[in-house]
Amino acid sequence: MIQSGAFRLPNGNTLITVAAEAYIFEVDADHDIVWDYQFPGGQMIARAQKYSLEYLGNDRSVHDPESMDIELYVNYPNPFNPATRIRFSVPASGSVNISVYDLIGDQVSTILDQSLLPGSHTVRWNARQHPSGVYIVRIGTDRYVRTQKVMLLK
Repeated sequence: MIQSGAFRLPNGNTLITVAAEAYIFEVDADHDIVWDYQFPGGQMIARAQKYSLEYLGNDRSVHDPESMDIELYVNYPNPFNPATRIRFSVPASGSVNISVYDLIGDQVSTILDQSLLPGSHTVRWNARQHPSGVYIVRIGTDRYVRTQKVMLLK
């Protein structure tokens, strides 16, 4: 079975893979996302250690502001206890998934997984059953991904 995982890089950052989402990202010591990448076509990845950075290629469309078609706004409140509102916008109808991951890369919650009409939307994440800490909110469409750090303080 392919599993998610984390790997400490020589620069001190952590490389995190979320196998079920074919998603990989790097976080620094301050828990800020340095870069992220969604593998096209849902390719599965087994462990971060197996792939060199060259494997990721030069496709940086997930970070190119000119090519982004979704927006993920700062959640409110942040830090929060026990719930926060996550506002985002999509320019076209389509499937949208919003999931939450801990810093190890494990998915802890799915907030939304449905088709939406274009426009601005708000969802609420109630994290009552989760421990205090930093989490990564990930919004994805068929074409783009955005992530954001949120902090739960109890």
